[in-house]
Amino acid sequence: MIAVSIFEYNEELHNKSLIEEGIERGIERGIERGIERGIIQGEEKEKIRIIRKMLNDKYDVETISGIVSKPIEYIYQVQEGMQPVVCEESAYQVDEKS
Repeated sequence: MIAVSIFEYNEELHNKSLIEEGIERGIERGIERGIERGIIQGEEKEKIRIIRKMLNDKYDVETISGIVSKPIEYIYQVQEGMQPVVCEESAYQVDEKS
């Protein structure tokens, strides 16, 4: 049997509780940072959605830039990354002569 004094036991318990508290605080901070980053990413995605909608509606780049508070260069980057919109009627048009 190993003899452990009460002082040593309490020190071990104290150190263990400090580690657990540190882990809990680290997890809480990680969750808070994750939520903050998620909100920022969501806001950016929404701005991109608005920019694309406005570009499709033929707004000029300067107007869009002012509305979404992004530089004109950013609007052009979004515009360059847009997929062309295909109208279903023209994409699936059937030649009736056949």
